[in-house]
Amino acid sequence: MSDDTSLTLQQVAERLKVSQNGVQILIDRGDLPNAYRQGGEWRIPAGDLEAWEA
Repeated sequence: MSDDTSLTLQQVAERLKVSQNGVQILIDRGDLPNAYRQGGEWRIPAGDLEAWEA
């Protein structure tokens, strides 16, 4: 996945097999540091997710 691609909270939850709440916890504690809101929806850069999975 390209680093310039961003994923929704739901997409990350499905990929990690956790709830959307679980992803929100990762964001809140800084594990996905570049997550941002766009139009009221969380977006997580693919690079952040790949770094966290590594």
